[in-house]
Amino acid sequence: FRIISFLRVINMNLSLKLAVVASGRPAYQIASELGITDTRLSKIILGLLQPRPEEQIKLATILGKKESELFPKKKTEVTLNE
Repeated sequence: FRIISFLRVINMNLSLKLAVVASGRPAYQIASELGITDTRLSKIILGLLQPRPEEQIKLATILGKKESELFPKKKTEVTLNE
């Protein structure tokens, strides 16, 4: 159980979590405004679900942030076999 909890923290979108907390509103209220369930928002924050592009835009607007602040593009490392 500890390993699973630790892995969830590794994948957590900390920027999104902090923005939700800083908004002063409960997550379920933000989820409702976004048009999704609070469970889906929780899974997005925990990194268990990837938000749809339109969800990213609307969530950034609701929280008064830039989309790039909440959902930075992940760099992928490519290794070529020589």
